Amino acid sequence: MSDFLIHIHTGPENPTKATLGCLVAATALKAGHDVRVFMAGDGVRLLDPEVIETLEGQGTGKLKDHLAEIEAHGGRLYLSGMSAKARGYDASLLEGHPAEFAMPTCWWGLPTRPPRCCATEPVRACPRPSRGRAQARQGGEVA
Repeated sequence: MSDFLIHIHTGPENPTKATLGCLVAATALKAGHDVRVFMAGDGVRLLDPEVIETLEGQGTGKLKDHLAEIEAHGGRLYLSGMSAKARGYDASLLEGHPAEFAMPTCWWGLPTRPPRCCATEPVRACPRPSRGRAQARQGGEVA
């Protein structure tokens, strides 16, 4: 199976885009993929208890349901600590969730191959590094 990083930086002001990333994560987890969700910017507001209870996207479902599926299938949530702090949140935001504060480097710890990446705005795959660049980062020789 594949490793996926879902990057969510849209907050509750756009419920459809905000819930889309969680829907994609839950769907990939249910299909057996390894998934990490990185929330930054206004995306950190998606763990606010009031937002969880009320947010529903048009055609993308309820945030509460998607977060429950992510947790039930072993997904992890990584939140930008700087984004959370800038919006007045502290560690209590993480309580009750498979979540932790992290820097964007959280996806670098994936085993041997880079993850497939999705961002909710714009939605596009992250480019895979060329073999030469990946070897150079790992200290290998580049031909």
